[in-house]
This record gives sequence, structure tokens and C-alpha cells, in this order.
Amino acid sequence: EPAGQQTAADGTIKFLFALASGRHVETVLIPDFDASGQPTRMTVCVSSQVGCAMGCSFCATGLMGFQQNLTSGEIAEQVQRAHQSALAIHDKGVTNVVFMGMGEPLLNLDGVLGAVDKLTAEDGFGLSPKRITVSTVGLATRIRELADMQVRFGLAVSLHAPFNSKRSSIMPVNRKAKTDLNSLMEAISHFTEKTGRRITYEYCMFSGFNDSVEDARELATLVRKAPSKVNLIMYNPVE
Repeated sequence: EPAGQQTAADGTIKFLFALASGRHVETVLIPDFDASGQPTRMTVCVSSQVGCAMGCSFCATGLMGFQQNLTSGEIAEQVQRAHQSALAIHDKGVTNVVFMGMGEPLLNLDGVLGAVDKLTAEDGFGLSPKRITVSTVGLATRIRELADMQVRFGLAVSLHAPFNSKRSSIMPVNRKAKTDLNSLMEAISHFTEKTGRRITYEYCMFSGFNDSVEDARELATLVRKAPSKVNLIMYNPVE
């Protein structure tokens, strides 16, 4: 059920939804407009968990710890609610879905895959899988599973540092051999070979930490290992 809503100056809307459990999740509707102000794309960013177990030091959700997996219906309904708002405000429904809200999607794989099925079904939401992107901190084994399933949606990987030492200092997931940069890049190569889809790398810019020329060169070396693009993200500080 709707429990709160905030609208930014650029038209982005953040929704707070109450679950049957009494816990809450956030969902964000991000509109894009052309030069004349007409809406061209409506992206909804959905949550897959309440909280997150991954503990990335820069992430507000990570400070909550893991609380609950969402069902496929709870994930899909976030899209439906955002779609209704987009139609009412802009007369244009949701065109793209990104699993980049609260939680680590690949730790709720059944819920996420079930939601993707609902969103892409002809008698469901009818979205093309190419308009859906699932984001992960880089769980190499799960990425390989998705590759072997030959999923048709896009994959985004939170990279944030091109060196193992730096990445491990802000992302606990990188401290294990099976999920460090070496294992991750091998899994990503497997994914691109199996699915034919290029990877999107998410890279938050932290002043004086991962924004040197040396970081840029190492990042370029890493991302050449598989077809990809890099999103550089301006960081919003978290207390």
C-alpha cells in the first residue's frame, strides 16, 4: 500500500510502499523528456528486498542489513503502481524497468525471475526483456547461472573501483576469492558470450578515492574484457 511520496524538481518521484509484513520499500519513477518537454521514456527503479546483506560502505540500504525478500508479485506491483502514476501525470506509461532499488537482486533470484516473467508476459505487463536491467554487486556464481539460463534481460554490475584492494575496502563482497574482481570478470565474460548482451558497469565517483588517472586507465583495461558500457555516477553522501 502507498505510504509516502516525494517529487523532485526534475519530475522524479520516489514512492514508499508498505508491505503486508509491515516493512517498507522504496520505488522510483524517473521520467526523461525531449527538448520540447515531451516525455520520451519512463523508467521505474524497483526494490527486490527490504534492506540488504551486502554491506557496501557507501550505501544507505546496506546500513539496514537484510530484512526480507520481496515476492515476484510485490516487485511487479511496484511497476504497476509507478505505471499508473506515469499515465496520470505524463500520459505515458512505464517503458523501462531497472532492478536498482533496495536489496541485492541475485540473492532473491526466484522473486526477481518471477517478476521478470510477469513483466514480460503477453497477458502481463508486456515489456520487452531488452527494456529490463538487473543490477548486482557482482555475485559471480549467480551471474554464471543467469548466463547458462540465457536470460534476455540486461545485467548491470556495481564496480566502483578497478583494483581489488580498493574495491574490497568499500564492498565486502570483493573480499572472497569467488567474488573478487578476477572471478567477477570471468563470470561477466561467460555472461556476454552466452547471452550476446553487453554489460553495464556502474561506477560511483568518490573524490580522491577512485577518480585518479591510474584508476581510469585500470578501469578501461577491465571493461575491455567484455562488450560493455560504463555509467559514471555522481555520489550522494550517506551519513
